[in-house]
Amino acid sequence: MPLPARRRETTLKIEGTHIMFRPNFAGEEGKFNREGERFFNVAVPSEEVDKLRADGWNVKEWVGKEEGDEVAYYLKVNVSFRFKPPRMVLITSRGRVPLDEETCDMLDWTEYDFIDVIISASYYNVNGRSGISGYLKTGMFVVHEDELEQKYAHLPEVGMDPVLALPPGEEDIIDGEVVAEWEDEPMKELTA
Repeated sequence: MPLPARRRETTLKIEGTHIMFRPNFAGEEGKFNREGERFFNVAVPSEEVDKLRADGWNVKEWVGKEEGDEVAYYLKVNVSFRFKPPRMVLITSRGRVPLDEETCDMLDWTEYDFIDVIISASYYNVNGRSGISGYLKTGMFVVHEDELEQKYAHLPEVGMDPVLALPPGEEDIIDGEVVAEWEDEPMKELTA
C-alpha cells in the first residue's frame, strides 16, 4: 500500500536534547550493526512519545538499572552519506566547525551541553512490518567546555586561523593600511 505523499516529506525537529548511549558516528562494527553503519540515539521528550509512535516512529524506552529511575525515551537516528550528506556542525565558544564523513567520528567522544537535530523520515514496509527509520538531516552539537577550556578559548590552536581566536566583540575590527590602489593598471612593484 503506497504511503500518502504528505508523509514522504516528514521531518522531525528536536531541540535541546541529548544523545543517549555511546554513539557510532565512526561506523565501527558492533554487536548490533555492520561496519559502516553510523548512528546515534537521541532522547525524545516523554510528552511527544504517543504522537510520534502513532505517526510510525520507532520510539524505544529505557529504564535505568537503579530502583526509582525514570523511563527515558529515545529514537535511533541513522547517519548516511550515501545520497545527500547530513549537515553536522560542532559548536564551541570559538565558533562553528562543519563536519563531514571524514571528521564526524570526533562526535563519538565529545561531551555536549545539548544538541538540536532535524531528522528525515524514511518510510519502510518490509515483510509485513512498517514504520519510519530516522536519518540525520541537520545536527548542531553544542560542546560542553569546562573551566580551563573556557579560560584559554581566546588562544588560537596550532594551525588555526588567528582571526577565529579574537575575543568576542573584536572579530569585526581589523587593523591594517592600504599600501596601493590601482584600476586596470599592471601591478607596480612597491618599494619602501
